[in-house]
Parts: sequence; structure tokens; C-alpha cells
Amino acid sequence: MAIAVRRGITAAVVFAVLLVIGGWVAMRVPPYAIGSGVVPDAVHTWAARILLVLTIAWIVIGMISARTSLVGRPGASAARATWIATFRPWRARESTLGMLQLDRTLMLVIPIGVLTVTRFLQSSGHSVAQLVVTLGGWLVFAVVAELWMQKRSPWALIAAVGGVIVMRCAFTLLPLSFGYPYGVGVTRVYMMISTAGFLWTFVVAAWALFPRFGVRRAIGIVLAASGAGLAVTCAVIGLVGPGHVLHDWTDHVSALPWGLARMFGQPDIVGAVSGAVWWLALVGLVAGGAGVVLALPEREAAPR
Repeated sequence: MAIAVRRGITAAVVFAVLLVIGGWVAMRVPPYAIGSGVVPDAVHTWAARILLVLTIAWIVIGMISARTSLVGRPGASAARATWIATFRPWRARESTLGMLQLDRTLMLVIPIGVLTVTRFLQSSGHSVAQLVVTLGGWLVFAVVAELWMQKRSPWALIAAVGGVIVMRCAFTLLPLSFGYPYGVGVTRVYMMISTAGFLWTFVVAAWALFPRFGVRRAIGIVLAASGAGLAVTCAVIGLVGPGHVLHDWTDHVSALPWGLARMFGQPDIVGAVSGAVWWLALVGLVAGGAGVVLALPEREAAPR
């Protein structure tokens, strides 16, 4: 019990630090768009509302399934595992033990499906570039992380990352469903929580791997996968052209890249992203290389 309490306190402190970082970003970024932005029509708004209800239902099932008769229903174990891994990532592995193949499939398919539809609605359906970039980045992250798994089960990592993705999508669907922009204060709170939630994804990913890889190697694996995802994503954006990616991107509910461009006082968002994308790709390569070094197993001392 004492260990669980200490871990819970540690998780709360870490998330509080991420909220501070998110608050700094929210205070530095002007809360309203200077670009054209996109305002979804009624069809997209209602689609977002329906998806929000379904997403909340999935989250609620995960919250209450262990204490109700839902625990034996198909999919309930998957929802419960993602809920636990999101807020208690040290229990991610045990939450996925003994799961049926259907639950494992849902634990993978649900986050991907929710993310795909949310990003499609976020671009108002007029552009799939953002969707391709987002899914491509996560695909690279997953492939690189899987390379380090070897024969180990990846389901703890999938539960942790998938759970946070579902929570973040639910949070993004709120303004898409009920209209925006809100007042300055509410908008800044949204940006703060959204930024903290994004960073929390990588914290829970590493934490879920601690029991099997140790702290150093787990952090290295996540850093290597994240760096590869960032490098590949930025390289693709640079080759395709930021203008195509940013076209019809709903900047009211995206701190990036609109927010960063406004943070540094760049009136030309596309031009700012064009100049920064290759530097970010380089940062991703450096971070990925550092992650590989950390993820390497220790060499056993040769017998004398």
C-alpha cells in the first residue's frame, strides 16, 4: 500500500509539473487564431458530439467495470486496462494480463479509431494531410518501440498510450462539439491541459515499461521512438510542404503549430513552420540517438 501511495504521489507531482509547462505555453500563446482557421459545419459538429458520447461511454466503462457486472462483458477488460494505464501506468502490465484476443484487439482499434475520426473532424474533413501526419508519426513511434520489445508483450505500452490518446481526443472533441472560441481564460485552460496531456503520453509510455526494462532503458526506448516519430514527421512535412499540411487545420483547438508561430511573433505561419520543420527533424534525430544509447542493455562483465 505504501508503494502504491508513493507512486500515486509521484504521478500527481509529475502531472502538476506538466501542467505548469502547459500553463507557460498557454500564457505565451495568444488564445485566438490570426489565420483563417476552420469552423466546422453542422454535420461535423454533430459527428463530433456523437463521437464524444461514445468516447465518454468507453471511458466510463473503464472506470466502473471492475465494480459492476460489466467486468465480464466483451470489451470491458480493454476499457478497464486503458483507464488504469492512463492514471496508474505502473499497473499497465498487470491490467492487461489474461485478456481475451477480442479485448486486446479493441484496446488497439478503439484509440486508433477515435484518433482518426477526431483528427478528421478537427480538419473539418477538407484536408487529410493532418490525419496522415498524425497517424504517420504514431506509426513510426509504434514501430520503433516494437523493435525494442523483441519477444516481450507490447500490450502494457499499448494500454498506456492508447488510454491517454482516448482521453486527449475526448478533451479535443469538447470544443468541436459545442462551439469555440470561448473566453480567453477558458481557452488558456484548454491549451494548458491539452499540452500537459500530450506530454503525459510519453511519461506513461515510459512508466509502463519500467518493470521489464528498468528506468534507464524504458526512458531510452520512449525517447528513441519519440525522436524517430518527430524526425520522420517533420521530414515528411518539409518534403510535402507545410502549406498542404496546415491547409484547413482547425487552429482554435490546436496549440501546434499555430500557437508556436504566434508565440514567437511570426505573422506568416506557413513561413515560420517551413523554417522550423527541418530543425525539429534534427532535434528528433538527436533525441532518437540519445534514446538508443540509453536503451541499450548493459554489457555483462567478462569473467576473469
